[in-house]
Amino acid sequence: MHGRIRPFPAALVAVALLATACGTAAPDEPRAAPTRTAQAVRVSFQAEHRVTAADTAFAQSLWAKLAADDGNVVVSPASIATALQMAYAGARGETAIEMARALHLGTDVTAADIAAAAGAMLTQLQLASTKKSVLNIADQVWLQRDFPVRPAYTQAMANEFDSAFHLTDFAGHPEDARKAINASVAAQTHDRIQDLIAPGTDLSAARLILTNAIYLNAAWAAPFEPSQTAPAAFTRADRSVVRPDTMHAEESFDYAATSDYQAVRLPYADNRLAMTLLLPARGRPLAWPAAAPSFASASVDLALPKFTFTWGADLAETLRAMGMPAAFTDAADFGGISPKPLRIGGVPHKAFIAVDETGTEAAAATAVEILAGAAAAPGSVEHLHFDRPFLFRIDDTATGLPLFLGKVADPTLVG
Repeated sequence: MHGRIRPFPAALVAVALLATACGTAAPDEPRAAPTRTAQAVRVSFQAEHRVTAADTAFAQSLWAKLAADDGNVVVSPASIATALQMAYAGARGETAIEMARALHLGTDVTAADIAAAAGAMLTQLQLASTKKSVLNIADQVWLQRDFPVRPAYTQAMANEFDSAFHLTDFAGHPEDARKAINASVAAQTHDRIQDLIAPGTDLSAARLILTNAIYLNAAWAAPFEPSQTAPAAFTRADRSVVRPDTMHAEESFDYAATSDYQAVRLPYADNRLAMTLLLPARGRPLAWPAAAPSFASASVDLALPKFTFTWGADLAETLRAMGMPAAFTDAADFGGISPKPLRIGGVPHKAFIAVDETGTEAAAATAVEILAGAAAAPGSVEHLHFDRPFLFRIDDTATGLPLFLGKVADPTLVG
């Protein structure tokens, strides 16, 4: 993701890199990031496909860890993966091996190859931005003034991730730095992500913070008619009932059904992005199937509650459990970033989604803090009423990349 804001569901990722000591070596003076064009990216189709496949596999692994949450959930696996890939570009040794495994990247390609392929994929994603489907992506590097960063890492952030650079003073004015980063994140996500780095967070040991921001505001290809929206019963997992405002439509949709679930795919304008919604059969677990649904056009009587909510958690323990524990210890090796020792600390993530008659707005934010080292019969109508907990995902249909994953346990909750 890149220094300019590009037309995505709002998501943001920050990677905070902190060191054992400031050191006395003079830092590489960062320059404004050059504008990367698709022609400048020289990566193979296989490498780009590998990153897309890796991000999809990472999303599945991440969701398996987060799905047990009792309430509503929304995350941006694409945002989290990109931020971690930015850190991975400077990982070495066992740290790099573990991160590659957790990110499903494999170990037979270099970090530089992965960075180039990720940059190429992000260039492709910006093509999803249209007048009706706005997808913005931006990367930034916030660097401690007196901290040494290796030129190769600076170049990778600028050339592959198209990052803008900001010199700051975490050591002397950490609160000013926190406010500046949060203000930038809020602007990039149209104020949907506030206080990515929480008040009270001490950034005095920070030496480098990488931020990735994604924002999506996409209109449905076929909007719902507001006059058809009305309260309808929704049964929560504990069998209590709420009555959210529920949208209705009866028309042709991409539809799939098995004995385990019903699913529908709703395209956004210009058909580059789409939301898939899955309703498990009664008594079946709230889980994505192992095989992707086999969609076919069918006439569907669709009832879908409107929903708006945010979700947040620190993902550090989740990522450790996904196979990258070394990065969180004093044994971490981020020698490709700096000669100074670094390790990842907390990984807070925030996300937002709003679905209504006109379309979808979504946002997410992640802070990776790197601390000091120490089909139906013709003519029939399928009834698909999302009247109990269901799953959703937003994908880029051109690459297959999952941008957002979520669960609606109670559409009336907004917190």
